[in-house]
Amino acid sequence: YYKNNALPKLNPTQESLAIMHVAYPLKLKYNFNWPYPDIKKISFDLPSMNLQNFQKLEVMLKGSQLKGDLSRNIKVEFENRHREKDAKYISIPNDNWSEYSIALNSFKGISDWSSITRLSFVIEKWNTANNEGVVYINEIKFSKKLNH
Repeated sequence: YYKNNALPKLNPTQESLAIMHVAYPLKLKYNFNWPYPDIKKISFDLPSMNLQNFQKLEVMLKGSQLKGDLSRNIKVEFENRHREKDAKYISIPNDNWSEYSIALNSFKGISDWSSITRLSFVIEKWNTANNEGVVYINEIKFSKKLNH
């Protein structure tokens, strides 16, 4: 888990809010071969973040195989203070950096966006073509515009 206590304060006129943009992206390395678990996750604990005025999540993702096929899906999951959770899957078919965007209103299991407490990125064994690989994560931000 990553505790993100130093999040920037949101200006009401601000069009986007970045929660992670670093020179060295996060590396989510997975190995689902025995005896390792069938799930690998990176989570950000957010201080009850108010996202009700934002329209979408944007994130840069890149896959990299340790061997074999690159295709895998990553689950993006939100949780709020009421413990409501919902998730969407993103397919990462290659090893090039790509920007992905998910409309927040597509997370139907979240009814209160004023108190988001966790954002997670999850790789699951059943949803990958290979038992070993790496996903790089960078430039996580929330935007007020659906199109830009």
